Amino acid sequence: MYRYDNGVQKGDTMRVPEFSQNLSWLKGDLYLWTGLPNMGKSEIVKYLMLVKSMVDGWKWAIFTPEHAPE
Repeated sequence: MYRYDNGVQKGDTMRVPEFSQNLSWLKGDLYLWTGLPNMGKSEIVKYLMLVKSMVDGWKWAIFTPEHAPE
């Protein structure tokens, strides 16, 4: 009922205008980024996390098995 009465909750800005138009960070949510291999998913997500950490002091926990040491 909350979403029906009040609409979708808006999160914090991504701090990158090209992304902030369509996506926002909502604390407590799980974000899953998918796509083809070697298309830059990890790089763009790490960039967005870095910007949010530098400006707003956010901290992160990530799991990226492809970057594990061998």
